Amino acid sequence: MDPRAFNRYLRILFGVFLAGGIGVIALNWFVDPLQFYRRASYPPLLIGEKRFQAPGIAKNYDYDAVVLGTSVSETIESADVRERLGWRSLNLAMQGASVREQHLALDVALRAGRAKAVIWDLNYEYLRGSPDWVANYDGSFPFYFYDENPWNELNNYLLNVDTCKASLKILLRRAGLPTYQSRTPDEVFVWHNKKTFGAASLRRSWEKYAASRNAQFVRAAGDYTATNLNANFDAHILPALRAHPEVSFNLYFPPFSLAYYANLTAANPQVFVNLLANKRHIIAQTRALPNVRLFDFQARSEIITNAANYCDLVHFSHAIGRQLLDDVHAGRSIADEAGVDRLKALVESPDTAVWLRENGLE
Repeated sequence: MDPRAFNRYLRILFGVFLAGGIGVIALNWFVDPLQFYRRASYPPLLIGEKRFQAPGIAKNYDYDAVVLGTSVSETIESADVRERLGWRSLNLAMQGASVREQHLALDVALRAGRAKAVIWDLNYEYLRGSPDWVANYDGSFPFYFYDENPWNELNNYLLNVDTCKASLKILLRRAGLPTYQSRTPDEVFVWHNKKTFGAASLRRSWEKYAASRNAQFVRAAGDYTATNLNANFDAHILPALRAHPEVSFNLYFPPFSLAYYANLTAANPQVFVNLLANKRHIIAQTRALPNVRLFDFQARSEIITNAANYCDLVHFSHAIGRQLLDDVHAGRSIADEAGVDRLKALVESPDTAVWLRENGLE
């Protein structure tokens, strides 16, 4: 082949690929299926992988409060926050989210300049381990959506095959084909209406997960040292509280069932000691911060001993989530050292064994 013709062929081929790449980038930027650049003017395609969806929503939706944390806070609906606290909230809590992931989500919301109040669960299972840990629950964590480098989205989002598929679904929907349902963020991210709560569910969870949780608290006991728990709070939560005095932070210790603590103490009593030490540390670190209120629902025996409130050992019902919001509004259940002592006494009481037998948790 003539070298000049071959070089011309390569230039044409390169031009075709370049034009195609630019076309894909332009299309995905225009459609923007994850609403990363702008809020959708069409019925949005909302996906279940919240780590990928949440940054765009936090950047572009209208709100003045955010809910942060783990799956226990996904029972908190925006309508309830509005009704009980008067805030227009966005729920950024993520299933299985390490505290580092929670911190990254908060940073996006704070950079957007809309969040004036925060509700944040302190789930100590996700304060464990290294401060650099991310859960990768939805796949490899998309750091590029959480940083401030605009070039990171070029290959990770705009030239991504999954983005192209999502853009195609949206274009087909706009052409009149029913490629997806119209849903709100609450309808996508809130899970409580898909679960059954009550004694039977609690027993099934005890039977199914007790052994694996035992293994976790024994095998990964080093992740649950008081040093690790405290270090993660100090690295990922405390700096935000101090750096943003204009934001009202409402932190809360979520009410796990008494069965959770019974399982934990049977597996590794030292981990329970470490959790109590971490609570004391958090109380001490936040006590003097005027923009922080710390709530403790873990020693509320009427909640944690009522099997009707739980779908498993950890996750409480929508009704309890509403009750927590009422307490936040009224300023009840403020955390103090006495509450830590009450939880310790409740878990270590002989009555706990009686409660377990009565609920078939043996």
